[in-house]
Amino acid sequence: MEKKVIDFTDMITLTLTMQEPFNSNPVVGIYDEVQDFNALEMKLVRHWSQFQDHILLAGDDDQTLYTFTGASPDAFLYPEIPKMFKRVLRQSWRLPRRIHEYSQAWIQQISHREPKEFLPKDVEGAISQLNGAFNAPDVVIDTAGRLAQDGKTVMILASCGYLLNQTKVKLKEA
Repeated sequence: MEKKVIDFTDMITLTLTMQEPFNSNPVVGIYDEVQDFNALEMKLVRHWSQFQDHILLAGDDDQTLYTFTGASPDAFLYPEIPKMFKRVLRQSWRLPRRIHEYSQAWIQQISHREPKEFLPKDVEGAISQLNGAFNAPDVVIDTAGRLAQDGKTVMILASCGYLLNQTKVKLKEA
């Protein structure tokens, strides 16, 4: 039996097929995290932009995360936007100097990117490597606890939420 349903990609494709503007006729389009748009999503943004007076694309090709969905810096970088329309935030309020230095050395390994310069937060910061694992988070939790007792702010990050499950369980137990 055939189901008459559409998914997110179908919605975009159908919208492009209709070749029509928005129903509400907005004059300004603001699109954020554009580095994570795939080619089809960018095609829709470019289609909608024909009916708008101004558009703003916000993102950073160095922060593309959703490549598994087809996102690519290419969708953001090409066709190239004229330099006079680009704005780079020159000051980071999150990245301490040590982390900034490390991240900039690492990102230089990527050849297909738009170079950008920005200043770090005015804090030294530190980089530590812990020999913990997502399924054995004791080292990470102990280190975070010591730092918190010293009055430091601690954040534990992982690339996927499930990687924090054991950490959350142990922290709740504590």
